[in-house]
Amino acid sequence: MTRNPVALTAEDDCAVASAAIREYRLKSLPVVAGKNDRKLMGCIRARRLMAYVFKQIDPLKDGGTREVLATNPPRNLEEPARTE
Repeated sequence: MTRNPVALTAEDDCAVASAAIREYRLKSLPVVAGKNDRKLMGCIRARRLMAYVFKQIDPLKDGGTREVLATNPPRNLEEPARTE
């Protein structure tokens, strides 16, 4: 067991989670109810956090589709790019 385990509280956001995962080189991070209440609420995995972040910053969602496709053409030429 670790003397001082790293954990997030339920109120922490994904920026705090990603900073802790990066700083301590973790693959998963426990989530507790609060700073004083160390009751385990769940666990955040680095892979799931990154999937959430990538989904939030999808460049085709912001309306800049044409600019993104002009500067970053699709790598697979057989598959057409999304323009929605």
